[in-house]
Amino acid sequence: MIRQQLQHLVSELNFAEIVDEAASADAAVAGAMAHDPDVVVLDIEMPGGGITALRRIKERKPQMRVMMLTNHAGPYYEKVCRRAGADYFLDKTIEFDQVPTVLAGIAGANNQ
Repeated sequence: MIRQQLQHLVSELNFAEIVDEAASADAAVAGAMAHDPDVVVLDIEMPGGGITALRRIKERKPQMRVMMLTNHAGPYYEKVCRRAGADYFLDKTIEFDQVPTVLAGIAGANNQ
């Protein structure tokens, strides 16, 4: 359901497009390596583990930006994600509407 909401949200942005989507950590890592997107959005609870995918992506492409979405937005999970290399950490229950702002910031940074 979150993927569908994210698809809808991104499809309304004139500066962003979805280049791939994944239902598992393995697929997310493979897609990130194949498509080299400006940002990867992962859910901590994705099958195979979002934090696992985050670590694997950052090991291979440390410059790739990764946004973590979670229902576990406490300081413990944020710290774990930041240490694993997360560039952005959003609570999907109350901060999901900030995704376009973050993506706009990334798009602006890429055009400078």
